[in-house]
Amino acid sequence: DPGDVRDPVDGIPTVEPVFGLPALWIRAADKARAELAGYTVVEPAAVMITHLSEVLQRDADKLLSREDMQILLDVAARRAPRVVDEVVPTVLSHAEVLAVLRALLRERVSIRDLPGILEALGEGARFGKTVPFLVDQVRLRLGPSIVQSLQGGDGRLHVAMMDAASEDLLRTFVVRNEADVSLAPDLANAQTLLAQLQTGMERLQQLGHHPLLIAPSDLRYPLWRFAARFLPLVHVMAQNELPPRVEVATDHTISLAPRGRAARPARAGAAAR
Repeated sequence: DPGDVRDPVDGIPTVEPVFGLPALWIRAADKARAELAGYTVVEPAAVMITHLSEVLQRDADKLLSREDMQILLDVAARRAPRVVDEVVPTVLSHAEVLAVLRALLRERVSIRDLPGILEALGEGARFGKTVPFLVDQVRLRLGPSIVQSLQGGDGRLHVAMMDAASEDLLRTFVVRNEADVSLAPDLANAQTLLAQLQTGMERLQQLGHHPLLIAPSDLRYPLWRFAARFLPLVHVMAQNELPPRVEVATDHTISLAPRGRAARPARAGAAAR
């Protein structure tokens, strides 16, 4: 039910496997009636293929072995031999590159453009070699392709955003060490943030869009780590990853401000580009 069904149809309650939304298994004879009533109807084979694809995407980082990465590097070396030779293992070890590729896959970012990824790694490694830092450097390079995979049918990027006061509050909960960065809010703020994220992502999915949150670059990675534990389908993009001419539609605003206290609006330029 996309939200405007006029005449309910009998069926067996289930959960749609990709977005986790309520759904029904119906008789084939009821297909036409369900479509006329306003339901989105999907054939069983398509549901199963979509479910399998979702499982593979969800676990792609676990499936990528060191041997698999070497095969990918060999293929990339035929197209861009100097890039591969200059980065692996001269600048980064195989283990470091594998850690970055797995991290990208966990965020559902395609690693098909391996030469481009290696170029970004070679440039970024001059300033730091932690996985979160290198992942962000690669995402900056792949920003246009990431946006293209998440754009709606109308060509716009439908997103949720946080108000400025909430962003400032979350910065006080960021924990950094030499190798990692994470978000560690107190229990009350963690519960509020999770509830707000769930509401925002569900709203986007009900509208037929990807569950996508736009955040400042310094909060992107720790926010994704926090959200992905509870919302595995969520995407978190940094504002500086967006191409200059992409049109952004803010369909939901997340606020951690207590009730009765007005939060500052999102910073200018964040809602549309």
